[in-house]
Amino acid sequence: MIDGDQRLEERLGDLVDYERGRVHASVYTDPEIFALEMKRIFQGGWVYLAHGSEIPQPGDYKTTYMGQIPVILTRSEDGDIHGLINRCVHRGATVCQRDSGNANYLRCEYHGWMYRNTGELVGVTLRSGYAQSEIEDIPRQLGRIARLDTYRGLVFGSLHEDVIPLSDFLGVTKRYIDDWMDASPTGEIVVTGGVWKHRYDANWKLGLEGADERYHVDSLHKVTSVLIERKTGTPFSWRPRDLSTLATIDAGHGHGISEMQSDRYPRPWRDTTPKEYVGAVIDRLGEERTDEVLRRWARWHLFPNAAFTADNIRVFRPINPHLTEVYQHHVAFPDVPGVTERINEQRVRDHRYLYGPAGYVGPDDHEMFSRMQEGYRAMGEGLTPWVWFSRGSASARLGGEGELVGDDQSELSQRSIYGGWLERMRTA
Repeated sequence: MIDGDQRLEERLGDLVDYERGRVHASVYTDPEIFALEMKRIFQGGWVYLAHGSEIPQPGDYKTTYMGQIPVILTRSEDGDIHGLINRCVHRGATVCQRDSGNANYLRCEYHGWMYRNTGELVGVTLRSGYAQSEIEDIPRQLGRIARLDTYRGLVFGSLHEDVIPLSDFLGVTKRYIDDWMDASPTGEIVVTGGVWKHRYDANWKLGLEGADERYHVDSLHKVTSVLIERKTGTPFSWRPRDLSTLATIDAGHGHGISEMQSDRYPRPWRDTTPKEYVGAVIDRLGEERTDEVLRRWARWHLFPNAAFTADNIRVFRPINPHLTEVYQHHVAFPDVPGVTERINEQRVRDHRYLYGPAGYVGPDDHEMFSRMQEGYRAMGEGLTPWVWFSRGSASARLGGEGELVGDDQSELSQRSIYGGWLERMRTA
């Protein structure tokens, strides 16, 4: 560990006070903190990378990032998924430029060195010009993601071998991932339709904070409520009727959940949910499990870089302390003739309606993130450096699996991020 990291590690407990629900604003702005986050969190822990449906066929690949490390996910001829570092072993250029595609070989365009899609170096241009001593120390394959694992098709990676088992890392969130998948007539989802990319001028952690927070919706999205009421001629509330439970959850390891349960299904504001879809889910799961799945639904974030709703996955790529890129993927059900057409159309509309480029929710949130980042400049003598997440902390209770549970407008899910943040930042 370098001296700078050591000095910063000694200060971590002064930057995040989980019990009081406060975080020092420098956590969002300090370049040294950002650099240590990239090492300890995005390289040292589990990071969400993709869903297997994004690379379904042999030869398929996808490029993405682990923090600032460019990586490639490939599917080889035997169907296995491989995680490779997108860096030529020769002079360091990225060997794959496209977001996705299909190729059995990857070629660095600078000097033409060639790799199998499993990472092995198979071709060096003008090889006869090298003496053996000039090339023998060069690695014979692309770097690899040290640990790669999946849960229900979600692919995660870590650059450290000694990371905790993925199942332990996901913990309580597996229940919600299972519900999310089991709501499909086939028990699977597909990530489809390309990706929306956009940036916001603020720290990466703000995207996680806003992903499943309900406290802000009545004020920030008030204009949306008014527009909906004008369009429909009926009152609109972000707290739908017939909800028996609304809760926020600190699920451990930095994960947070906003859960809702209805007294009935289809969902109370979705009386048009196709009956053929519900019937197909019942046929697969039985009435009891279908009732459980379709009455309980959630939004959640998986620390450190992904947020999930019924119809999208948003992945946050940190560029610097003040700039974040968002990759937004649409989620659909696999095609089942006569069953999924209407429900998938509905999911596309919901995705576009809330999180599209002119959506009613996403653009509002990004504007607030930028305003928050601007506000964090106000640190100095006589100015408070603290950002507060104390709402609901006094009333949080323990859930059945050791998770902390609060009411629906608690900031518990946001506090969860900084419990996980401290955990990873203190792990060398």
